[in-house]
Amino acid sequence: MAMVPAQRPGSDMGPPRKKQRTEPEPEPAILSREMDDLETSLELDHMILDYLLYHAIDTCLRSREHQQSDEHVERALLQVDEFVALFKRRYGKYNFDAEMRFRQQLLQLVTLFTQRSTQNSTTPSKQALEALRERNKERARQWIGTPSRIPSAEFDAAAFETELPLPVETLEGNRARLLATLDIPAEDDLYDDAFYGTGAAVSLLDLLPMFMGVSAQCNALYDSNMKEPLMQLAATWMLQACLEQYCVFGASGTDAIDEAFAWGYKSGEQNDPRSPQRRRTEERAAKALGATQQCGVTDSAAHLINSMFERESGGEVDGWQDIREAALEELLPDHIGTSRRVAAHLKRKAEAHSYARAEEGFFDYFRALSQCIPLPILVQLERGQLEGMTVQETEEFIKGCGMGIMELLA
Repeated sequence: MAMVPAQRPGSDMGPPRKKQRTEPEPEPAILSREMDDLETSLELDHMILDYLLYHAIDTCLRSREHQQSDEHVERALLQVDEFVALFKRRYGKYNFDAEMRFRQQLLQLVTLFTQRSTQNSTTPSKQALEALRERNKERARQWIGTPSRIPSAEFDAAAFETELPLPVETLEGNRARLLATLDIPAEDDLYDDAFYGTGAAVSLLDLLPMFMGVSAQCNALYDSNMKEPLMQLAATWMLQACLEQYCVFGASGTDAIDEAFAWGYKSGEQNDPRSPQRRRTEERAAKALGATQQCGVTDSAAHLINSMFERESGGEVDGWQDIREAALEELLPDHIGTSRRVAAHLKRKAEAHSYARAEEGFFDYFRALSQCIPLPILVQLERGQLEGMTVQETEEFIKGCGMGIMELLA
């Protein structure tokens, strides 16, 4: 808020005007409501938060379909932030159940994914992105462990060292074309306001562990391991993450490939959530990202992800190694050669594997994830009937809450 300078004696600003009393804007009902019964209050606030999370996820997804404006996205996310803060003030260190934690993590992923092409209020700070990237690199190093497990080790990738990064003009052209396929206006490359493709922008590679973590949480809710459709989608994300790094962000060498493809089942202490080194790394990154405060994560994502890749009889799930290797071979074929052929090779692969088409698959998956647990009770109430209840029973339930649904969400 701008500060108004105090009037100085002898100034020509005129006589002081009488102060006008302004009435503060009333707080929304969900922020000002008070209840004597703590248990009922907690139950009601839990329902409200679940509703706000679901609504924010839907708003973010609709924003990329141009059905919701940036203003709607910011408002929905602000409501979540404010209510989470209120929830903590009221209930201290309350531990959310697995479904609520899943919804919170999904919102974080969907927000960063849908808003990453432009700089806005959801863009992580430089410190947060650096912490996230260091955490991701550390995860990949721990998974690899020995030189024989480096994903690119069996390929001749020397050209990725000598022929990359691509020229700036090529990167700018690639960025503009990719944004155009998504119907997103590209910033003017002649000025300093270009954002997507710079180190300040969130990349697919940055979000890959979060994608894996949310997927693992969903699988854990249903006591399931990884199935082929998810394997294919994960491999697509890895491939697209690498193409984006080389064709848009200007990466060189094979570090991006090795980080992106360092996924699969691995036994041992390095994947143990009790490992002090892993726990310290996760806590540093979570603190920088605000994840500890916003998401209330209690389970180890690394442990859940490793379990997702494990078959019931032990060892890695069938099919993952073949799917992963096939995606790797798309990036690192034996015949790539040298003499500036890497640029042409990457261009062909980017054309053959359309990002716009891949993103449609990602969005379909996000929508499926948002529906994989029961709809929030307040969403069901908006639709007029609770699952397992008649319309009359639903009306009686609302009366038992002490207020109408429209009052509750006003």
